[in-house]
Amino acid sequence: MLANRAIDSQRLSEIDLCCFPCGCNSQQYFKQTRDPILITKDANGVIIGYLHLRVSKGSTPKSLWIHTLAVHPNHRRQNIGTQLIVDAESYAKRHGYKCLYLSVLEDNLPARTLYEKSGFIYPDEMNKTCMKKHINS
Repeated sequence: MLANRAIDSQRLSEIDLCCFPCGCNSQQYFKQTRDPILITKDANGVIIGYLHLRVSKGSTPKSLWIHTLAVHPNHRRQNIGTQLIVDAESYAKRHGYKCLYLSVLEDNLPARTLYEKSGFIYPDEMNKTCMKKHINS
């Protein structure tokens, strides 16, 4: 499900602040960005995770970057991150993208494990921070 920026920006910012010490993305940023933001909600309709995609302009093949994937700490280990990645792949297919890329810190083992289990690979074995996944049509 795509985020409604006008309604969802405050909750997205709250999750961002819970997940990242710097609180990288402000409520204003979420309101203004035109990049796709996929969300997942709990049974009560409250957003509990999001995946922010960025279009890689001018890339060949046509590619998307996973800019941010964040799941509220109270809802981790419930396959929400996995589902957001599946949703990102579906979004990419529907819009004609051929690759998903992401950057991950070398010491972020939970994220690296999630991405590897989701089929992401290291295109350059010397660079263990960039990962890639081809999207099958």
